[in-house]
Amino acid sequence: MKKQILCVNASGMHQDRVRMDRLGTCLSKIADLTSFDIDKTNRRAAAVGLWSLLTSRKWDLVYQEGTGIAAGLPLLRAGMTRAQKYVVSSGDSVSGFFRVTRGAVVAVPFRWYERALYRRAAGFIGWSPYLAGRALELGAPRAVTVEGAVDLDVFKQYAPAERVGARDRFGLRHDHLVLGMVGSITWVDRQKYCYGLDLVETIKHLRRTDVSLLIVGDGDGLPRLRALVPPDLQSRVVFTGRLPYADVVTAMNAMDIGFITQTLDQLGSYRLTTK
Repeated sequence: MKKQILCVNASGMHQDRVRMDRLGTCLSKIADLTSFDIDKTNRRAAAVGLWSLLTSRKWDLVYQEGTGIAAGLPLLRAGMTRAQKYVVSSGDSVSGFFRVTRGAVVAVPFRWYERALYRRAAGFIGWSPYLAGRALELGAPRAVTVEGAVDLDVFKQYAPAERVGARDRFGLRHDHLVLGMVGSITWVDRQKYCYGLDLVETIKHLRRTDVSLLIVGDGDGLPRLRALVPPDLQSRVVFTGRLPYADVVTAMNAMDIGFITQTLDQLGSYRLTTK
């Protein structure tokens, strides 16, 4: 009889679902997989629904992608009260995120949550070796890393003619040096920063007129970035907003140089090796 494995997408985000499905597929020959996505528009109902699913049977293993509390708290409860075996996969530090974005006091309960989640886990999958080591430090009994885990059949370099077509799609000039970034453009008021801010500020100071920007992503920081672009530079700065998964590859191939910047704090340090 096949093993029964429950796969939980804790963030509800598409890219995490893709990662979860890809890793879960490796087990499909020896196990029957059931998937559950957290609905972030109603976390309370999602947590109740997950708990109902967790208690509906004795799962051989639960694999959770991400560390969101709407999924993590029911999973932790199942581990404590039902001895449910589970593994967690993550590309971020929970307490580090809240320490940087909300402050040290707010981060305290999330530090407890993160430590408890990892200590009860059967193992941890880190998006980078650094995060795998950190999980061991917090009490995970074992950890592995699937660094990057990029699907090279999807994320591949285009032929020259295809790259020209990619630039046409986003209205970028063929003779320009295109600098770009891909990420969640969320404004962090404590830092007065979001992804893309450094690029927008840099182009203001460039003497070269053959440089354009391609900024891919969405979030509450996007209107701020748009407002920071002077009228005379707006034709050279392209904001795409959120793109479908496959279209991100096209956008990356339209760039000459991709920038991966991080803040110099706990969160940025944790993320650098992931990116």
